[in-house]
Amino acid sequence: MRIGEYIIHNYDLFYDSADSLNASLYVCAPCGGSDLVAYAAISRLGESGLWSNQPAKVVATHQKPSYAGQMRFLSCFELRIRTGTLLIVRYKHPKFVSDDDRWKKWYECLSSLGVD
Repeated sequence: MRIGEYIIHNYDLFYDSADSLNASLYVCAPCGGSDLVAYAAISRLGESGLWSNQPAKVVATHQKPSYAGQMRFLSCFELRIRTGTLLIVRYKHPKFVSDDDRWKKWYECLSSLGVD
């Protein structure tokens, strides 16, 4: 299993369906873990104008095989916050193209949230 597929099947993928610049960008928390750290990252993105005012959506379990078949992994970085660890992931999807500039802004915004 490739890294992109592994993430899809083993993480909860949170996304912003209301902002097209966030297409194929995901805040990913381990399945079965606390979502608090994901919402902390989403809150920071929202405060920085990088997430819409709409609630985050989560890829449903039954949708994951379709996601794994359609998306190609591009990049990710790990974000460690005192309450847990996240992956911030960028995929390539033929219909929902991710924005290079927005990905860089996500990285800049969320890197300052992490702890060593």
